[in-house]
Amino acid sequence: MVWIIVGHVKNKKLKDAMEKHRQGLRIEDSLPNDIYTEIAKKFAFCRYNQDFSTLRPFLSENVKLIIYKHKELSGIADFESYWIDKEKRLKHDCINVRTSIEFCNYYSHVAVYDQIEGYKPMYVLFRVKDDIVTHVVCAPDPLQDSTVRYWSFKRLPFAYDYIMDNVQEQIPGEPKRLPCLKCGNSSEGLVWYKVNIDLSPLSYAGVVSVCENCRKVVEFYPDVSIDNGEVQGQKIDKVENKVRQEDVFILSQLITRNLYFDNPLKDTKYFDNLDKNYVVDLGN
Repeated sequence: MVWIIVGHVKNKKLKDAMEKHRQGLRIEDSLPNDIYTEIAKKFAFCRYNQDFSTLRPFLSENVKLIIYKHKELSGIADFESYWIDKEKRLKHDCINVRTSIEFCNYYSHVAVYDQIEGYKPMYVLFRVKDDIVTHVVCAPDPLQDSTVRYWSFKRLPFAYDYIMDNVQEQIPGEPKRLPCLKCGNSSEGLVWYKVNIDLSPLSYAGVVSVCENCRKVVEFYPDVSIDNGEVQGQKIDKVENKVRQEDVFILSQLITRNLYFDNPLKDTKYFDNLDKNYVVDLGN
């Protein structure tokens, strides 16, 4: 990983203090050399410096900013004002923030990840079309209550066909939630269902939105997680052999990934920058 200190600071003590507190920017190694990485870096620097002049040429005139379940803004002026005001509040209140530029598995592109003192971590996700940002989404990670374990943006997205085999009744769509970042379809324009998913040893009940145009799962929001072992009154025997435990875990992850989840790296340049000695080809 690479650490960059945002801003121009010559005093070493002050620079060390900045790194210790809130001005550190971590850039993940081996990120794809594409427009999403460029946009994420520009956004992080512009937001901190409260000057969006270098990002502005990459923004659509009607760029949409969606603050998950809170508000939706449209246009460059409102976009810049929101982030400048937020940055001023964070600095005024001396709230520590750690920002990373990293690959987001659920989103399948590079995103900005904020760890904000006293709050849930936040992802800033971008939709880019023809090298222009049309949508920016700011969403907590995880979306759901943190007591509902397991699900987060660091996980792979569910495969469309798998989800459709597990949906229940259709429900009305909601505004100010995740849009389809592939085609730009708004959250209220997506198709929403109640869903119940069994991923032993846990099951999840909640809601899901899908984009039928892209055949893509957009948002999975579990309301409840259920321990299947406890429900069935079963006890899971402990495996004393740690090597066997690790083998079973790795095998289960590979099976689960192939059966239930989309490949987030498909059609991306992420593989191009990885050490090929550590890349496993699982096929199409």
